Amino acid sequence: MSDKRNKEVLIIIVSVIVILLVAYLFISPTITGLKDTNYDLKIKQNDLSRAEEHLENLKILESTFKSQKTEVEDIMKALPTYSDIEDMLVTMETVANQNGMQVTNVAPQEADLYYYEEDEEEIIEEEGTGGLTMQELVIDVGLKGSYQNLEKVLAAFEENRRPIDINTISIGGGGETYDPNALSITLNLTTYYLAS
Repeated sequence: MSDKRNKEVLIIIVSVIVILLVAYLFISPTITGLKDTNYDLKIKQNDLSRAEEHLENLKILESTFKSQKTEVEDIMKALPTYSDIEDMLVTMETVANQNGMQVTNVAPQEADLYYYEEDEEEIIEEEGTGGLTMQELVIDVGLKGSYQNLEKVLAAFEENRRPIDINTISIGGGGETYDPNALSITLNLTTYYLAS
């Protein structure tokens, strides 16, 4: 009886071992597959996260591009189609007077040409040429007044719709008795216009 009992226990043990081996052989690839799938899922989540970040950056760039395009269009609208020195002189005189300064002299200088390519359809509609020729108008402006008023004039030039670059500023004394409200100031300015 004991021998029969031992055989039954042995058969049960062998059966359990066989079942465990078979189960391991079938379950192990499934577990490995799940691990691989989990790893792939993490990679795809990282890729998705990076793609969303790139998309957000592209949206920011698109917004920046649109605002700068509008700004460039506004600048192009602000540029006259000829040198229009008279208008520039009136602008300078007005800005100086509004800020407590006096224009003592104005001396236009030689200009440089710059050529800008634009979108062809836009050119045909707006210019009828293969691009725009932008020309510089360089002007020396003599002013008389105080340093504080000069700061106001410079701020007004910065806010002017027509682009004005301030190249140099020269400041001389306020006469023999030195009057701080009568400084002799020379501004070298560059403004632009579209040449035909």
